[in-house]
Amino acid sequence: MPRLAALLLAILSAAQVCAAQEFTAAEAEAYLEEFTPQCDQGDAIACYNQAYVLHNAAPPAQDLKQARTYYLRACGQTVGLACAQYGDLLVKGLGGPQDWIGARDVYKVGCDLDTPEACQGYGLAILTAGDGQQERDAALPALKKACEGGMTKACYHYGGLHSPDGTQTPDMGIAKDYMTRACDGGLARGCYALGVWIWDGSDPSGTLSMARQLFKSACEGDLGKGCYNYGVTLDEGKGGAVDDAGARTYYKKACDLDVADGCNNYSYMLQVGEGGAQDRAAAQPFMDKACRLDPSRAGCF
Repeated sequence: MPRLAALLLAILSAAQVCAAQEFTAAEAEAYLEEFTPQCDQGDAIACYNQAYVLHNAAPPAQDLKQARTYYLRACGQTVGLACAQYGDLLVKGLGGPQDWIGARDVYKVGCDLDTPEACQGYGLAILTAGDGQQERDAALPALKKACEGGMTKACYHYGGLHSPDGTQTPDMGIAKDYMTRACDGGLARGCYALGVWIWDGSDPSGTLSMARQLFKSACEGDLGKGCYNYGVTLDEGKGGAVDDAGARTYYKKACDLDVADGCNNYSYMLQVGEGGAQDRAAAQPFMDKACRLDPSRAGCF
């Protein structure tokens, strides 16, 4: 099967990720002995700390149901970050049932307390409720506030909502500004979106060499579609010199990241010996993977 020559132009949606310190069971026990009585005496920060330890303790000390209880208590005492963490547990269904409506409401409380994490959650929760103009307009202020507080996913969404994919009245100046913040903040999807906008003509001010570099940056953030698109630019000499060996390398990385088109193209290059040694036997497993990832593609049975 010949390799594909088209870029993948779909912009990906974001998922919330919370990186946290993990406490051993012994550490958790010691911290809880300190924080529990302080929380019981009305210390809001101690309640937040207690919830955080319960949230991030290693089993068997972890207790997500109790973490919910203490995050909510701290949120009610104007600890905005507690509102954000409680909302995250509701969104993920951890420590109790999933509750997007409850999450949206508690994120709003935290956002009103000027907590960027909560504003980001609030904006995304609104968007999850629907994709109409009303939801878009309601989400924008929260996402902007979160982005200005350093939340790169909020920057990504705020930029995306001003792009041709996000509104019937796009403003590419705003879209590029906020998507650049996302990219510069290390969000691979942001770099990918900027590259796509150049490639599909949404951003006529960009150059193919810029798009090529943006796809490479997205790939360095382990975004498979970024690796695939960077491979295409190397394969076809778009935005720079042709580099068959480089294209082969990046198609392989895209395949490793479960992009079916990357598997297809890497398999083809192995079959014909393009960009490196020919190895037809090694090519077949990559074609098989392409078909597992996308059974509807031509040549898959």
